[in-house]
Amino acid sequence: MQGMRQRANFSAAIAPDFSCCRVNIAMNNSAIRSREMQLSSDADIKPRWGALMLLMLVYSVHSIDRTAFNVLLQPIGREFALSDGQIGLLAGFVYTIPFALAALPVAALADRVNRKRLLALLLFTWSLATLFARWAVNFPMLTGLRAIVGASEAGSPPTCLSLISDLFPPRLRPTAVSIFYIGAPIGVLVGSAIAGKVSSIWGWRWALMAIGLPGILLALILMVALRNPARHVESGGQGTELAPARRIVRWFIKPEIAMTVAAMVVASMVVLGVGAWASVLLIRERAVPIAEAGMGLGLVLGGGGIIGTLLGGLAARFQADGDDRRLLAIAGLAALAGTPCLAIALMSGSGTMTLIALVPYSILLSSYYGPAFGFCLNLAPSSVRARALAVIFILCNIVGGGLGPLSIGLLSDWLKGAGDPFPLTHALGLMVLLSALAGTLFMGAALQMRRVAHRGDTMPAE
Repeated sequence: MQGMRQRANFSAAIAPDFSCCRVNIAMNNSAIRSREMQLSSDADIKPRWGALMLLMLVYSVHSIDRTAFNVLLQPIGREFALSDGQIGLLAGFVYTIPFALAALPVAALADRVNRKRLLALLLFTWSLATLFARWAVNFPMLTGLRAIVGASEAGSPPTCLSLISDLFPPRLRPTAVSIFYIGAPIGVLVGSAIAGKVSSIWGWRWALMAIGLPGILLALILMVALRNPARHVESGGQGTELAPARRIVRWFIKPEIAMTVAAMVVASMVVLGVGAWASVLLIRERAVPIAEAGMGLGLVLGGGGIIGTLLGGLAARFQADGDDRRLLAIAGLAALAGTPCLAIALMSGSGTMTLIALVPYSILLSSYYGPAFGFCLNLAPSSVRARALAVIFILCNIVGGGLGPLSIGLLSDWLKGAGDPFPLTHALGLMVLLSALAGTLFMGAALQMRRVAHRGDTMPAE
């Protein structure tokens, strides 16, 4: 018996002591729970939602600048004698290539510097460039100013989403992101209405001035009213384990992430392609005056976008309830349901029927924002979250915002040369196929997440 006790004591002496590990893990989990409780506390909730409203206004101005310019494409093209291919280039790659080149460097800054000051500087720059476009004397000058707008707007969404991720806990992020994205349809509503009305009275140059000035004022308000939240890491203290580029690549090559991003890129081709050409379609092939086209599209795409983004956020909050697979399923069902609505809009011969059919399309295609970006926010590595989101925005803008409008314009030119009486209507039919593809990719990503869950894999934000 004494020998057995000696052996037991010897085994205890040489056995590794995991108690400190357990304590560290418990302390880390406790810290994460404490952080969630802190972010959800009643004392802090009003300032955080107030900050979210400011960020939503910034994104509204972002959307106003982009949407209003699209409404003005027809008079701009007429003044400078542009083909549909050139108009598609101006609405697409002229903006998206500078956007893509600037997005990652600016997002890297957002991971390091004061994000409030960075955001205010970006907002001031793109608003000033929009204002100066009022004095463009030729196509190259207008192209250069739009390139400045694209480069400076590149840092806005990832910087805003990085701020949101530090303002709200993971369970509230999809809802917060949906509220943030309401800024986009608000911008569509306001930008389309202002551009159409001002252009019909004083011309497109005064319309650009009208949409550039509010952003300059908002940049000053941002510097005074927005606070810069403290950054936090949810990864258990492993934020410096891998180089940033390697961490981003390792995250993107996961099948569920790759399919989700591909779906978002294809969906952006549809949303941005239709958004760029809808006013030209109404004015040119439905004989709608520019003021009525701007107001109608503002109400349809803007109002429908507000409803859809809110519904997407509510679905993410109450239907998904923290289940990332359901977030993807919600996005997929929305894209699939919106496909026949877009087809009906294009088959309608009158401007009124086209606008009516675009209402459910706008609601459904706008509802994927919150679930899809909430999914990416929850799973992106926290130490490189802004840069990971910037990569997504680069892909969505250079492929969706660049290739979408350009492909429609080139196809319209080709159909026009072939004698098609409605070339733009039929060119936009390509977006119907892409909408169905986006929905299919979202559903495939949801199924992949289910397989991951069944294997017992985990999807930490590293």
